[in-house]
Amino acid sequence: MDAHNLRARAQRCWELLRLAVKPEVKEQLREWAEDFEAEAAAKERKER
Repeated sequence: MDAHNLRARAQRCWELLRLAVKPEVKEQLREWAEDFEAEAAAKERKER
């Protein structure tokens, strides 16, 4: 998966986070978003 797709997934998690009600769901979405962003950044650094 390329950096663009990872960032898109992170963005979707952030969007869903605004709609989530349960604290455990919010926490999971936040973790996934941060993980996707970190992986995208790592791929971008690797490509340079």
